[in-house]
Amino acid sequence: MDKPTDNSFNPFLREDDFRSLYANNIQFEVSAWDLKLTFGQLDQSNVNAQVKQTVAISIPWVQTKILLYLLELQVHAYEQDFCHISTPPSVKPVVPLDDPSQTELTRAILGYMAVRHRLLFSDPLPSIAPVERDLAKEQKPDE
Repeated sequence: MDKPTDNSFNPFLREDDFRSLYANNIQFEVSAWDLKLTFGQLDQSNVNAQVKQTVAISIPWVQTKILLYLLELQVHAYEQDFCHISTPPSVKPVVPLDDPSQTELTRAILGYMAVRHRLLFSDPLPSIAPVERDLAKEQKPDE
């Protein structure tokens, strides 16, 4: 077979067994080295609904952090271009509760989680600037 005359380079090559799958359920498994994401799809064809898991992907923590950032960018870009993604109350994650008896570090983490929750799940989505301002305020002690 002749080589293509096109001189463009595509850095992405798909293996012969490449598959594109759909998932509406993700389970997380954590280790010191990586995060395993197990993808599945809710099957409600029986009286007892089940999740049929199809594939698991493990990614190192550095890639997980990059993925988190890029996923947030994708969600915000989508909502800017199209519309707010409304999350049904039945599947919306709960807001983490702050408890004065917790350690300072735990309370700081829960505060951060509450800000992220507000950013992602408020109806309608607030602009990014006030949330980022709130984050900056939480990182600096009041003067």
